[in-house]
Amino acid sequence: MKTPLPCLALAVLTLVSACSNSGNPTQPPPTPPVTPPPPPVVVAPHEPVIEKELMITHLSVVNDDRTKGPDGPWSFGGLMKRLAGTGDVKTFTLNWLRTWESTQTINAQTVAARSAIRPSVINTWKTRDGQTGATDAAWTMNFANAPFRLLAIVNRVDLNRIDDPVDKTAGEGRYVFGVLGANDAPLPFTVIFEYRLIGTDRERLRGWAQEWHALGAMSFGPQFNSALQTITDKFSGADGQLNQIRTNEIALALPWELREFRLVGGALVPSPTLQTPANAFQNTATFTKFIDDNEGEILDGTVRVPAQFQNQPFMAASSLVGTAQDPGSFVWQAPNVGNKEARHKLAVFTCNGCHNVETGTANFLHIANRAPNAEAQLSGFLTGIEVNDPANPPVKHRFTDLADRATLLKAIMSEPGAIRLQALTQPRRARVH
Repeated sequence: MKTPLPCLALAVLTLVSACSNSGNPTQPPPTPPVTPPPPPVVVAPHEPVIEKELMITHLSVVNDDRTKGPDGPWSFGGLMKRLAGTGDVKTFTLNWLRTWESTQTINAQTVAARSAIRPSVINTWKTRDGQTGATDAAWTMNFANAPFRLLAIVNRVDLNRIDDPVDKTAGEGRYVFGVLGANDAPLPFTVIFEYRLIGTDRERLRGWAQEWHALGAMSFGPQFNSALQTITDKFSGADGQLNQIRTNEIALALPWELREFRLVGGALVPSPTLQTPANAFQNTATFTKFIDDNEGEILDGTVRVPAQFQNQPFMAASSLVGTAQDPGSFVWQAPNVGNKEARHKLAVFTCNGCHNVETGTANFLHIANRAPNAEAQLSGFLTGIEVNDPANPPVKHRFTDLADRATLLKAIMSEPGAIRLQALTQPRRARVH
C-alpha cells in the first residue's frame, strides 16, 4: 500500500532529526514551528433585548431560588445582610423600618411619621415568622420570611456619568421589591436598592454594557440566571457600593410618599429625595426663579436640585404626590416661567413629577407590585405613552424610556466618538428614575 505523501515527509523529517541528535547528544531538539491560533469566533450582533438586558421581570428570574431564603444573592435578606456588614442585621433592618414610626427632620424640614409601618410590615413579618405578639427584643427575625418580593432586576447604564468631573460612575444596577401584606397580598409599596456600577472611564462603561448585552443572546433559564448573577455579584456582592434605597408607597398613609435612605455609619439614614424640590415651592415665584436661573442646565440635562436655594432649604425631605386631601394628582406649576419646556423637563426629573400626571403614571408606580406567579406590570412611561403637558396644553410629550435606554446601551457598546456618546448620555444625567 502506498504511504501518503504527508506521512512519508513526516517520517523522513523524524529520522533526520533523530540522527542529528544521536551524533551530538547535547544539542537540543529543533523548536517545532508555531501554529497560529484560530481566528476569533465572531458572534453575530443583536439588537438590545429590553426584557433580558435592561428590565428583567421574567418569572424564571424573580421566582428563582436566588430570591429566596435568608441569604439569597437576590433576596431582600441577602442584600440587607451584606449592607449590615459586621453589624447585627436584625437591628440594622428594624432600625430602618422604625424610621417611619417617628417624625424625621431632613434638610431642616419635617417628615411626618407613618405609624402604619408596624401593623402593615413589622407585625406582618412577625406573623410570618410564627411570632405574633412578640416584642421587638424577643423577636427572632427570619429573613426567609421577609415580606418583600422581588419584582425586577434593572440595568441603568443610561445613568452613567463617566464624563462628570467630580463623581464618575458607570450607572446603577437595581433590585426592585414589592412589600407584602397579610396572606402575601401585594401592597401599594415598593422598595428599590440602587447600587453603583463602578467605572471611571469609557472602557469600563463599555464593559458593563457588554456584560448586560450578552444576556440578550441567551434563553431564560439556569444558564441565564447564572450569567446574570455574575453581573449582580459585581455591584451588590461583598464589594458592592449602595447609592441609595428609595421607597414609594401609599400603604401607610395618604398621599403617596417617596422616601430616600443612604448608608451612613452602618445605618440606613433618611435623606433628601434627589432632584426634587420641597412641595412647599409648588406654584411659587421661588420655583419659577429656580427654573429661569437654571434654564440651560435643565434643558441639557445637567441640572442639580440643590439642598439650599435663595438661603432656604429647597430639596425635599420626602416627596409627596399631592396632599392627604387631594392624593390623586400633583403638577409642578411655575407661574410666569420663561420657558415652559424647562418647567416640564424639571418636573420629569423630580420624584413626584415622574410618578404622576407629568408622565401619565396613573398608579404612581413604574414597576407595579405583583402576585406570586405574575410578572410586574410596567408603566406607560417605560413602555411608551403620549401625555398631555398638564401645565401647557395642548402640547404633548411622548415617553419611551425603555426604548431610549436600549438605544443608549447600543451606543455605549459601539459608538467610537466620546463627543457623540456624551451627547447621547447628557440629556439623562439629571434623571434618577
